[in-house]
Amino acid sequence: MFIEGISKESNAQVRAECAFGLGQIGAQTFRSLLLALRDSMQIVKDAASNAIVRNMSLDDITTAFEDNDH
Repeated sequence: MFIEGISKESNAQVRAECAFGLGQIGAQTFRSLLLALRDSMQIVKDAASNAIVRNMSLDDITTAFEDNDH
């Protein structure tokens, strides 16, 4: 629901809260948060950025995506 909310919700505050929620889930949501960094509203960009910085390390992200072809 957070991924759908961050990408389809019209209310920027709700999108920002979805970014916070995605950060709580963990590194597997990293790509969705990267897309949120391109949002038109600064509040959403800030929330996505904070979710990444506060909840994910480079090791977490690497581990989450090491088996995927990118």
